[in-house]
Amino acid sequence: MKVPSVSEDDKILESFVPMVDFYAETLGRNCEVILHDLRQLESSIIAIRNNHVSGRQVGGCITGFALELLEKKVYEKKRYIANYIGKTDETKKTVRASTFFIKNRANDVIGMLCVNVDITAFVAARSAIDDFINTANVAPDGDPILPEENLDLDPRALISSRFDHVLSKVGIEPERMTPAEKSAVVFELAELGVFRIKGAVSEISTLLQVSEPTIYRYLKKAPSK
Repeated sequence: MKVPSVSEDDKILESFVPMVDFYAETLGRNCEVILHDLRQLESSIIAIRNNHVSGRQVGGCITGFALELLEKKVYEKKRYIANYIGKTDETKKTVRASTFFIKNRANDVIGMLCVNVDITAFVAARSAIDDFINTANVAPDGDPILPEENLDLDPRALISSRFDHVLSKVGIEPERMTPAEKSAVVFELAELGVFRIKGAVSEISTLLQVSEPTIYRYLKKAPSK
């Protein structure tokens, strides 16, 4: 039987698998650690520990926030981003999340190592303390530098979530949109990296009530980066 060949990128990602176990055991059961293979965005999770934090599994999809990081090429200027807030729908948890970008020798990003620390109890405790103090002299937290990340969407739900997010800013239902307004929605979805997901064109064409060729036509007119 022929043994499948293993690429250099495969070996690099495989070398990070022990780190998943290391961080999970070092930081404890409230720390979820995930290894993503960015060559397969719809099933990017190739290793995970302490998945009770988000409820995700091996074979799960990349998140919308991670898609944005890829689309905006954050990895070109930073090796990692640390300590942003994430949420989970399934387990109703709040996490402090950090992401390390994994690159190959050509400097292409091929993976992400993500560490999600469950801080739900601490957030609740802080809220209780703030309520007890109840004074206007407490300094505000200020606006977050990074948006919240939803950790537990499948590919179709991820596409729908990004579409709903863009549509909420437009304030017009698809059936009442002009072609120019629909084109603008497609541009913004492209900026969010939605069309990196397999099947996104078909899904967005249904949600936006246009044909798939129309979506491709809008994408061709999108401003170059």
